[in-house]
Amino acid sequence: MNRRSFLPLLMAAAGLILATVAILGLIQNRSLWNFPAASIDSVQTTGSGESVPPDLQASKPAPDFELTSLNGSAVRLSDYQGHPVLVNYWATWCPPCRDELPLIQKRYERFSPDLVVLAINAGEDPETVKNYIEENGFTFPVLLDPDWKAEALFGIMAYPTSVFIDGKGNILVRYVGGMSAHTLDDYLRIIGVSE
Repeated sequence: MNRRSFLPLLMAAAGLILATVAILGLIQNRSLWNFPAASIDSVQTTGSGESVPPDLQASKPAPDFELTSLNGSAVRLSDYQGHPVLVNYWATWCPPCRDELPLIQKRYERFSPDLVVLAINAGEDPETVKNYIEENGFTFPVLLDPDWKAEALFGIMAYPTSVFIDGKGNILVRYVGGMSAHTLDDYLRIIGVSE
């Protein structure tokens, strides 16, 4: 093998090593951020949005957080103890999020004040978030998580992710991916929200 044919092979191997180091660094950083993945191990996760029957015996207490809403007020999850809560992690640039938010708005209009919806946007410019919410006529509370702190508490790895919390403050379902209306209604029923 001559030097010319060996150089591309060497470059490819170096690229593979760098990519592996970068991925391992991300994994290590997530553990340094203290993601409590173990605390929600037994809570159902769908991975790709398919419906998985939740194990109601596997409920875990939801970690409390305090974030600022779009209107500037401080909001704590524990403020809503006694009410079923849907916490939805989303982004304006996320197509499944944009499809799902109108469904959540309809349920919020139908079931509020019995259902609390907290839509959490992490890392985006507040003006971008505000414009998107206003343009679409969403009225549920939107919280800003500029430092991804609440996202880290729940171990969020993809958008959208929805966390369904019962009135006792326990996570009963953690759903990753865009929800259909049927799936959303099924999981709302599990936390005690239905007609």
